[in-house]
Amino acid sequence: MQVKGVFALGKPTQATEMMYVAFENQIATLDDVIQSDIEELKRKNKDINIKEWTMNAGAKTSSAPEFIMISTDQLYVVNKTHSIDS
Repeated sequence: MQVKGVFALGKPTQATEMMYVAFENQIATLDDVIQSDIEELKRKNKDINIKEWTMNAGAKTSSAPEFIMISTDQLYVVNKTHSIDS
């Protein structure tokens, strides 16, 4: 099993309008970076495996994303143990 870290940056609550705008700008900026990476990988004929990186809280998925999800590289590997019946 591979172990990775996952961080979630949440949309601020009860913040100023500028804080809300800053959060939305981060989503737009990260999307620009991802689109640039996709184009570069296509030019180099490399595999592309883009996973969902934004989320909504609860079941409402039609509104703007409320979380930016960030996954780390693999931290370490846990070997599977086999149980021995006695």
